[in-house]
Amino acid sequence: MSSAQGPVAFAESRAGPARDSVTRIVSGAAIFEGCRPGDVIAAMQLFHPPVVLRRRDIVFTEGDPGDAIYLVVAGRIRLSRRTAGGRDCLTAVLGPSDVFGELAVFDPSPRTVTATATSNTILLAMDRVAMHTWMRERSELAELLLTALARRLQRTEENVAYLCSASIAVRLAVQLLTLADRFGAPKGRTIHVGHGLTQDDIGQLVGSSRETVGKILTDFRRRGWITVTGKHITITNAEDLGRMAGSPPWPPAARTVTV
Repeated sequence: MSSAQGPVAFAESRAGPARDSVTRIVSGAAIFEGCRPGDVIAAMQLFHPPVVLRRRDIVFTEGDPGDAIYLVVAGRIRLSRRTAGGRDCLTAVLGPSDVFGELAVFDPSPRTVTATATSNTILLAMDRVAMHTWMRERSELAELLLTALARRLQRTEENVAYLCSASIAVRLAVQLLTLADRFGAPKGRTIHVGHGLTQDDIGQLVGSSRETVGKILTDFRRRGWITVTGKHITITNAEDLGRMAGSPPWPPAARTVTV
């Protein structure tokens, strides 16, 4: 396993999650949507043994060869790419059942992003050759993978259009609710989310600056929608925040959400 200075060498983990739990998480991945349970179990035989990463371990770096596909079993992965000015820009935060690096299945071109663990994380990896073998043996599954990739491309295009049209306040409201929905752990009538993001990170996700994000968070606090304590944000009025986001009230059963 590596530090933040180099790529991770995948090896067998002695502390991985229970197999049933892994099977459930793998089944929830977009690339296996529509697959029969037997097909998912067969695909799991092609993954390398689970690997445990520490915070800041690097899975691959922008420019590395694209030779494998990865699935998050536990923890979080951040995807970032370097701008023309040499600054790292956060493009996505991934959690359990999320897949990344899947373009390597069809195109061995260099990676376009850097993938880094932001917490203790467990991944599964399937190399390109094994993935091709699996798809040849089950041609209908190749269609499922292509469908999943097409859906991701569609979401990317929709997100670009959204970033061009929505105000920063709306984008921020959506991002807070999305993070809460994606990483929330319900506790009574609250949902606690540990995403490990700074205001600068959130600004990158919504296409704005840290300063602007800070001002809008202050406005949300004045409206009574959130409270801010250190690096934690507590959503105290999810319904109004949801209306700002242009979506139905979220979450319907919770009153506070800690981000």
